[in-house]
Amino acid sequence: MMRQIAKKVAILGDMRVGKTSLMNRFISNTFEESYFSTLGINISKKKLNYSISGEDFVLTLYVWDVMGGSNFQEVRRLAFENVDGAMIVGDLTNSASLKSITDFWLPSITESSGNKEIALILNKLDLLGDALGLYTEFISSIRTEWGELADEWVAMATSAKSGENVERAFYDIARKILVSSVAPGNDSTAPEGVQDYGSIGGAIRKISSDLEFLLGRRDNAVIEESLKASTLDVRNPLREEFDEFLKILANHLESMGIEEQKANGYLEKWSRLLLAT
Repeated sequence: MMRQIAKKVAILGDMRVGKTSLMNRFISNTFEESYFSTLGINISKKKLNYSISGEDFVLTLYVWDVMGGSNFQEVRRLAFENVDGAMIVGDLTNSASLKSITDFWLPSITESSGNKEIALILNKLDLLGDALGLYTEFISSIRTEWGELADEWVAMATSAKSGENVERAFYDIARKILVSSVAPGNDSTAPEGVQDYGSIGGAIRKISSDLEFLLGRRDNAVIEESLKASTLDVRNPLREEFDEFLKILANHLESMGIEEQKANGYLEKWSRLLLAT
C-alpha cells in the first residue's frame, strides 16, 4: 500500500519574477502572457509519486503562491506557518530581484521557519542570452555567503514560458522534503492545518475579480488591509470570520465612495462564496 503524506511549500520572491507562472506550469502545464499580480495567497495542490528506500509514497504537495513584496507581513506569516520548504524565485533579467533573495527572502524564511528545505529558482531563462553564466555566478555567491547550509539547497534556472526545468525544480524540492520527513525520528504526518484550501482561495480570487470590475482597476491593498484587520484564518476559515472580513471590506468600499446599493449587492454575492463553516 502506498503511504499518503501531505506537505506545504511556499513560493517566495519579488513581484513579477514569475511565481504564479511557475506554479501554473507545474500544476496544469499552462502559461499566460498577461501579468496579474497575486492577491494575498493563491494555493494549489498536486499529487506526486515517489519510491524511497523500497517504500512507495503519494505526496500531496500544497503550493502556496505568496504575494510579492516585502511589506505584506501578515501574508508572509500565514505562508511561513507550518511550511516544509520554500522556493525562492528571482528574475534573471532583474538584478534587484536577485538582490532581494540575498537581502530579504533568504533571511526571512530561515529566521521565521528554521532550517527548512529551500530551492533557489532563477526564472526567465528564455529571455537572457547568458543566463547560465549569470545563474552560475549568483548561486556561487550564495554558497560562499551561506556555506555548507546552501550546499543542501536545490538550485535551478527555469523558464515558466517554455517549461524548461520547472517540473524538475518542484519534484526535486518535494523529494527533499519527503526524504527529510520520513527520516528516522521525524514525524511524517501532515502538518497541522494542511487541508484543501480551494474554498477560501477561490472566494478571495472571485472578490478580487469583482473589485477590479467595480473599481475599474486592480486594488490588492483594500483586500490585504481587510484581511489584516480581520481574524480570518485562511488555513481553517470559519463562517463568522469570513463575515467579519466582508464587513471590514464593506467599510473600505464605503470610504472609497462606492454606492451603498451596489456594494450591498456584491457583498451578498460574496457571502455565498465560502462554503466552509
